[in-house]
Amino acid sequence: MKCLHIACFVTLFFLCACVQASDLSREREYATALATAPRFGDIVNLGEGNTAFVAIYTQTEQLKNRGTVILLHEIGSSPDKDPVIYHLRRQLPTYHWDALALQMPLREAGAAPSDYYALFNEAQARILEAVRHLALKGTETLVIVGHGLGAQMAVYAQANAPMHEIKALVAIGLNVPDSESETAQILKFIKQLSIPLLDIYTRRDSPKLISCARDKRLAARNNNAYRQIKLKQFIPYVNNPKPLVQHINSWLTRVTRQD
Repeated sequence: MKCLHIACFVTLFFLCACVQASDLSREREYATALATAPRFGDIVNLGEGNTAFVAIYTQTEQLKNRGTVILLHEIGSSPDKDPVIYHLRRQLPTYHWDALALQMPLREAGAAPSDYYALFNEAQARILEAVRHLALKGTETLVIVGHGLGAQMAVYAQANAPMHEIKALVAIGLNVPDSESETAQILKFIKQLSIPLLDIYTRRDSPKLISCARDKRLAARNNNAYRQIKLKQFIPYVNNPKPLVQHINSWLTRVTRQD
């Protein structure tokens, strides 16, 4: 475990040495809103200086702790504004999971997904910082659940700098962008992953996202721990999150089970 901590520190140092591109003033607005509004969970400050960011930590009340789920929100959002992450960080703790929802890097309001690709290295640094923080706390089982752009960031980070502490990934609404950006090559990153990956989408997702489902299956064909689920519910999972939470908990419990 000590060697893994050192590896995280070294990688984090080089990533944080890059020029920061996140909209820090917008992040401060979100952080202020989180600090002053009623919330479910505790505010955690991670990183230092210009690399500092906030997260919301929710601890399970159950006696048995299965591990911690690191949650990554959708584009331009926050740990408390993304409705999918909002429900997951509240409901997963009832299934014996702690939850750490990170504030991911932001661009200005209204920025396109392509404007965010330059932030993926910064997103990776935040994930590494969260992993380091949780590992130092003694957490043994870590998994990542990302929604939308957060799912792309998760896949990129794990493929670009594999973290042995991460036991599984869950990608909700993982799109495959039409982009030449090196950080947006999702199919390439899926091919590089060997850890369990759950790829979730619904019949209500965009035609572009639905049409790339087969491409993702082909990219993951050498990963025996890859599973793709198309939720057939007509009510969006942001309005009816229970099936989504149950699928994630059931799959995570199975793939992280320690015999």
